[in-house]
Amino acid sequence: MTVPRVEHGPCRDITRPTHAPHGRASLCGRARWALRDFIERSRDAEVAVVYYASHGIEVDGVNYLVPIDAALERDTDIYDEALSLDRVLIAIEPATKLRLVVLDACRDSQDEH
Repeated sequence: MTVPRVEHGPCRDITRPTHAPHGRASLCGRARWALRDFIERSRDAEVAVVYYASHGIEVDGVNYLVPIDAALERDTDIYDEALSLDRVLIAIEPATKLRLVVLDACRDSQDEH
């Protein structure tokens, strides 16, 4: 199978500063907006690929992607400072041929501490 080269695909490095709606400057805020944009752009896609490199954590059986600038001072901060892996999986669900999430993350379990 030959895959055509994508000249100007909707790839984005969310760690680079950009104008974020409503003044959201944190990586988590940019990640949420990038994911929303990804959902809109890939709605009719055959292939959806998400690559994530950073930290991850499991809290109460739910996996979260934790940006490097997250301020996790208490257990409940995870809901505001991180992005649920389930949310990412929902975002790629409409793809008709291939849905792929690559996680290059060290993961920590809250229960192990």
